Amino acid sequence: MRHFTSVACFICFFMIVLSLFDFCHRDEVLIREGLISNRDLVIAQLDTEEPDQIDVLCVGNSLGFCSINPMELYRNTGITSYVASNAMQTPVETYYVIRKALRRHPIKVILWEADNIARVDNDLIMGASALLAEDLRYHHPFLRYHKAWLNKVNDFIPRPNFKGYVINEVVKPYTGGEYYKQDDTSVEEISAEGHYYFDKIKKLCDEKNIKLVLYSNPSPVCYEPAGHNGIIQFAKEKGLDYLDGDADLAQIGIDWSTDIYDEGDHLNLEGAKKMTGYVARYLIKEHELADHRNDPAYESWNELYLAYEKEAVRMKGTAYYRLEEQ
Repeated sequence: MRHFTSVACFICFFMIVLSLFDFCHRDEVLIREGLISNRDLVIAQLDTEEPDQIDVLCVGNSLGFCSINPMELYRNTGITSYVASNAMQTPVETYYVIRKALRRHPIKVILWEADNIARVDNDLIMGASALLAEDLRYHHPFLRYHKAWLNKVNDFIPRPNFKGYVINEVVKPYTGGEYYKQDDTSVEEISAEGHYYFDKIKKLCDEKNIKLVLYSNPSPVCYEPAGHNGIIQFAKEKGLDYLDGDADLAQIGIDWSTDIYDEGDHLNLEGAKKMTGYVARYLIKEHELADHRNDPAYESWNELYLAYEKEAVRMKGTAYYRLEEQ
């Protein structure tokens, strides 16, 4: 009995201490102090956005955060969006990012860049471990940010972003020629783990009456024919709308000599403007989303757009990582 009491006391003490650490590592605290890494920052900021003002959520890996520009989407349509994508985001992270967003925002449409679901393929043990780890980090921010205070020592400066979008105006053309071949019928099927997380996210969307849409950002590096065909097949099986940026290059208007910043992988600002226009046409045609530009409650979006315009001029021809290297 004494042993049981000791264990119970230790568990209670541990939970109290963890709760205190969690309280000190809340997103808003670390953002205010400028301590959250660039990869995590765009996700953390979801908790500091004004509630009930995001209609469209964009998720996925780095192809997602370089493809849709919320400021351009808002200026041209009045649709409010947020890019909750980050480098190498996995489907289990995507699931918890969506849950985090839904705590403050009644999302109506989720745009999921398909590359991250196409690439995941862990074994059962690794998949279960990733799910457990991400669940713990979701509920206990200390476990996610326990090294954040090192950024103070290293004089870390967070990169500015605009509703999750990070400006990059570097131009490094793609010169590899045609990469999407419609007559190539090879198929690389989505893994069992990809199906598992898709089903979890789709169930969550159905419960919240959210329209889930897959899309592919134009990328010769990432979308080889077999993987691309696998996504097309997957979208058909699941009955999803699929915006195929690689097949619709002409509609988007991509120019590989001006619209890419790393020779065929990620779009720069000019490319993102074109991809955002392509997505905007779909959203206007298929979804009844409000135009908030003349709504006084959204004046902060108008003010942020002006700041974004000035920053785009200041960043002309470069990227934040290059400025940091100087």
